[in-house]
Amino acid sequence: PTNILYYRDGVSTGQFEEVLTELEQIRKAYIGLDGNRFQLKLIALFVVKRHLTCVYSTPRPNGKVQNCQPGTLVDSVITSPLYSDFYLQSHHALDGTAIPTHYFVLESKMDLSLPELQNLTYQLCHTYVRSTAGVSYAPPAYYADRLCER
Repeated sequence: PTNILYYRDGVSTGQFEEVLTELEQIRKAYIGLDGNRFQLKLIALFVVKRHLTCVYSTPRPNGKVQNCQPGTLVDSVITSPLYSDFYLQSHHALDGTAIPTHYFVLESKMDLSLPELQNLTYQLCHTYVRSTAGVSYAPPAYYADRLCER
C-alpha cells in the first residue's frame, strides 16, 4: 500500500514522543518490503479515551442538560495549540454521559484535509462488526483493544 491510516490506542499525552518511534519502525519496514519504489503516505492518529472532557448540548427550556448528538465534533477552543487534534462523539450513550474520544493527529502525509479525516473517522465508527450503531472510537483501535484483552 502507498497509504497507511494508523490509529494508535493506549497512549497518554505524556507518551507521544516515545511512541513516535513506532512511526519510524513502520517506515523502515515499508522500505524493506518495497525496495523504496513508492513514497509512503502515513497518517497517524492517537486515540485517547480516558480523559475528563465532557461536551454537553445547550440546556433545554426545562433546565435539563443532555448529551450531544452522535457526530458532534469539537476542533477548536479546547484543543491543543501544538497538535492537530479534535474531540469526536460518534456514539449515542445508552446510559449516563457520553464522553467524546480525543484524537491527536501526529502525522498527516496523505492528501486528506483535517475535515476529511474527521469525517472518515466518524464514518469508520459505524463499521464495527459487533454493533449496528456507531461506537465510541475508531474500530481499528477498538479491534486492537479487544485483541489485547484476549
